[in-house]
Amino acid sequence: MIPIVPAAGKRGAFRSGDLSFDGPVPVMTGDRDLKDALLDAYNLTGDDEPIALLDIDGFESNFLNNEIVKEIRIKKRDLLFITYIRDSEDVISALTGSFSGLGIPLNTVRGDDVLTDALSLSEYVFPVVFSRDDREIASGEAVYRISDRMRKLGFGRMMVIDTVHLSAEMIPLTALVN
Repeated sequence: MIPIVPAAGKRGAFRSGDLSFDGPVPVMTGDRDLKDALLDAYNLTGDDEPIALLDIDGFESNFLNNEIVKEIRIKKRDLLFITYIRDSEDVISALTGSFSGLGIPLNTVRGDDVLTDALSLSEYVFPVVFSRDDREIASGEAVYRISDRMRKLGFGRMMVIDTVHLSAEMIPLTALVN
């Protein structure tokens, strides 16, 4: 499992807290320093395991938080950034950060053409599915059907975030073949 660290705020005042979901929208409650939350996640994972940073401000405003893109870094660990992505311009903006990967939530992206464009820009992008009971929350589509579609678009992996158990897993798409 990949730890998910919610993040919000501006330069010099980045915060974290407890994660929950209101349907397909991530929500952060509580208040703690983001640095402390990242350190906890860092200590809970092995050297080769990534940490997912979830841009709460991006989901609340429907725009990615450029402050996080510019400022957040973590040494000696892969940091996967998941933010509100609508179009190719958002992808380009998010790829300017120092992240090991960019997660594109399927419930925010305007269409599969944006996903195809993103994959042509970087091999480090991956689709993200917010799921409940093995179904994508916004559309109700089965995760295995989404995996087939993502594989056809050229993706080799996708992240599935279980919104009930608040866990994330990176899944090789070949593992979900029916």
